[in-house]
Amino acid sequence: MPSRHIFHHQGEVAKEIFFLLEGICHAVYFTDKGKEFSKQFYWENDWIIGFESLVNQTPSPYQLESLTPCSIMSLPIETLRTWRKNK
Repeated sequence: MPSRHIFHHQGEVAKEIFFLLEGICHAVYFTDKGKEFSKQFYWENDWIIGFESLVNQTPSPYQLESLTPCSIMSLPIETLRTWRKNK
């Protein structure tokens, strides 16, 4: 994906987990006044998981964005649940 690509928007419920193969990403949140704060940076070989949103199925307070060109694998949580149920 190109740099500055948003692959998860603030306020969306997380439905997948990501593995960063190449590049740099960050989790960012915006205040009501539009001020941007970086919460966390992700580097190659990092897992990117909106854990609380994923587990509780609640809107994520964070936006996920690539800062450089990136290669990312995504795994839908439903695929993981199905695999776990059938193993």
